[in-house]
Amino acid sequence: MTETLWGLVASVADEHPNRVVAVDDYGRSLTSSQLRDEAESVAAGLVELGMSPGSIVSWQLPTTLESAVMLAACARLGVVQNPIIPMLRHAEVGHIAGQIRTDLLIVPKQWRGFDHEAMAAELGLRSWSADYEASPTASTPMRLPSGDVSQLPAPPTTNDDCRWIYFSSGTTAAPKGVRHNDIGAIASGASLSERLGFGPTDVYPIAWPFTHIGGIAMLVTSLNTGVRLVLFDVFDPATTADRMATHGPTMLGSAVPFFRAFLDAERRSGSALLTNVRGCVGGGAPIPGEVNQDLIDTFGVAGVVGAYGLTEFPNCTCEWFDGPHVGRDVGPAGPGVEARVVDRELQLRGTQCFLGYVDESLNAAAFTDDGWFRTGDLAEIDEDKRIRIVGRLK
Repeated sequence: MTETLWGLVASVADEHPNRVVAVDDYGRSLTSSQLRDEAESVAAGLVELGMSPGSIVSWQLPTTLESAVMLAACARLGVVQNPIIPMLRHAEVGHIAGQIRTDLLIVPKQWRGFDHEAMAAELGLRSWSADYEASPTASTPMRLPSGDVSQLPAPPTTNDDCRWIYFSSGTTAAPKGVRHNDIGAIASGASLSERLGFGPTDVYPIAWPFTHIGGIAMLVTSLNTGVRLVLFDVFDPATTADRMATHGPTMLGSAVPFFRAFLDAERRSGSALLTNVRGCVGGGAPIPGEVNQDLIDTFGVAGVVGAYGLTEFPNCTCEWFDGPHVGRDVGPAGPGVEARVVDRELQLRGTQCFLGYVDESLNAAAFTDDGWFRTGDLAEIDEDKRIRIVGRLK
């Protein structure tokens, strides 16, 4: 395993400089060498804004190439990065920035009718903003800070320091700040890479927030396997599936509204739109049986492969496309992950487990005395070690 996330970015750029990592909905593309070079320029821009290794940089950007570059740029400089879901507003962003003491917030000036720049000012946060209202073209430069790369410090060499803070959705209380290191970030792509068989001929569209912890998992998966990511900043059930189809996606995800839109688009086209699909991957809420069957009948897939993870323990397991219980369970624990059920609760231990919460008072309740993470999910594990999620602890 590459020692740091930046080490992974740099090594792939050296080995496969012309391999496309990601494209977006605006005709722009990013090869692995371009990702490295753009990330270094943005990291230098952060330096010119006063950031240095260990600074805390929050960023709230839509799902375009800029998000992939921002992830890599923060890794290059060695700041602690805090990706924030774009839909969050004053209360949530203020809570997050206040708890982690954000040094700099990167936002669009305005996006989808909301003034992020004004929000940052009203919250009293130091910020940098860019124009996202006009759609970019294939020649539009990165809408991110840039600077002189000769002024960059050496890349980070440690992989066990906290480099990432994500906030959970807060099912039981206020969102919790979740701390991760590069070891966990890189490991978060392991289950997807192994179980789904991603490779250079695969194309995977993403129309969910890249600032979700799944964003770094998919970037790592792309770097490790060559799967091409296609980024969409807006999901419109009436049009997005058609735009995705122009890229020839081989896999589709990841929740019921997306799958319904794919099915509707395929029916409108007379089953001639999404012709390269070899698998469907679901996360989050269970997929209704009728939707699963419609996907089987329409695309000829085995069903929706279940993937499971949490902000605290991302992508800990995923079923194979040819697994015996596609649609019923989420497969056995992934590489480097152990799973057990105690008093009906699923408990996990492994490489991508988080370092602890920002609010350290929450840590004791999150772990057992012998170091297992308590997921709060009810589960069953069968004789083949396959995990089935059956509910949530009250």
